[in-house]
Amino acid sequence: MDNVRSSQRCGRRRIRGLIRRWLVPPLIGCLALVTMSVPATAQRRAVGAHDGDLAVVRGILSQPESDIDLASAKLSIDRLMDPSVDAQATLRSLDAMAASLKAAIPVGAPSRLKLEVLRQHLYTANAWIGHRPHHYDLDDPLGRNLRNKLLTVHLETRAGSCISMPILFVVLGQKQGIDLTLATAPNHVFVKYRDERGELFNLEATSGAGFTRDVWTRQQFLMTDQAVAGGVYMRPSSRKESVVVMVGTLLEFYERQGLRELQLKMSRMALDHNPRDVAVILHQHAASLWFSNLLVNRYATPDDMPAAERASFVRHEVALRALFQRAWSLGWRPADEAQDAAVRQRAAKAKATQLEKTK
Repeated sequence: MDNVRSSQRCGRRRIRGLIRRWLVPPLIGCLALVTMSVPATAQRRAVGAHDGDLAVVRGILSQPESDIDLASAKLSIDRLMDPSVDAQATLRSLDAMAASLKAAIPVGAPSRLKLEVLRQHLYTANAWIGHRPHHYDLDDPLGRNLRNKLLTVHLETRAGSCISMPILFVVLGQKQGIDLTLATAPNHVFVKYRDERGELFNLEATSGAGFTRDVWTRQQFLMTDQAVAGGVYMRPSSRKESVVVMVGTLLEFYERQGLRELQLKMSRMALDHNPRDVAVILHQHAASLWFSNLLVNRYATPDDMPAAERASFVRHEVALRALFQRAWSLGWRPADEAQDAAVRQRAAKAKATQLEKTK
């Protein structure tokens, strides 16, 4: 028991350090990151332009599960980050793509054949996509560029992320009657495919939607047995849970824009619909930590803090401990920095292979 408590205390100190380093950057660094990664149109939005964001997402999540359209949900959320997103035009484009796919699939084809047609259409150079296959952006292996996570940007550039690519694959596949859903691993989203026998398979949308075994996924994205057994990772997501995954990108946007109160409120609402989404729990933790640090940094010593603000500080600290314990109890553990290095190495190797093929 002492070892467990010691491990939790060490983990808590480590995550506080990680969040201070990565989720609460200095103002200058934050502004530089926003300039590089956030859609340009979003930077010009007026103060108060996000007042209706909670209502938009609440409206999506309040629908019955069967009524949620993932494409519409994704575009509505993307539009909150970039108001230039033309949701209706993109939906028409997706419908046209789906109709073209349907014409290429033999009548009565089994789902596996439909799946192969979809994979070939998206990931090989062919006239259907103007000989510009969809591919993972190897220049952004850790998914720092929010633009790569917008569905419209991915459709335009063909370069995507582990958010935009699986969402597009699932949306188009569902329109063909293929049983596809999103699934998550630590800092990653992939696709679950269920065949006519009810057997589940993993598809890696960032790599040609190839089949992957559970053991391979768990080697690439380290996770505890507890997190897998508890359904935090590696299971098919419901439509509402998929919307919460999409909200994760919106929370990243709020963080980079300095919209901490909205980050806090949106994460709370999202967790009402998927209490096991650790990424959202950590966003709520980051926002609470920011408010806690804001109070601390106002005063030279704790004794200088007025009673009312001291009470607010205590509430934030209690919330921080509860959120950390909540994530820990679900089986989450802080990422090993070696994992990020391994991802960069794999991306560099894949990019070198691509360059070699073009010679």
